[in-house]
Amino acid sequence: MLDRVLRHNLRNRMNVVMGHTEVALVETESETVRESLESVLRAAADLLSISDSAREFRSTLAPDDHGSVELRNVAAQVETVVSEYLSEHREPRFSKKSRRVRGPGATNCSRSRSRN
Repeated sequence: MLDRVLRHNLRNRMNVVMGHTEVALVETESETVRESLESVLRAAADLLSISDSAREFRSTLAPDDHGSVELRNVAAQVETVVSEYLSEHREPRFSKKSRRVRGPGATNCSRSRSRN
């Protein structure tokens, strides 16, 4: 709960900073001041982005509505994905004699030897 309040306050204050900076940017005629104000806007936008990333990270780790976290067997899921990938994308083999490519996914064309 505390992190939500902090993020909310941070976003509100950064929006105030960005608003006043944009007004100053419109009103100034100095190129040096304009460059500094644009730098302030970029920094403020970066901080808002960090706040959004923190919220997303927190929501990923947050327990569900019942206060429990769902555990998953990631190793089993990885093994399944790797097995499926390997069954569909086996490495082609090369024969030294015929220079033909053999194996799943191989085309029926010969490799020609390059002569120097």
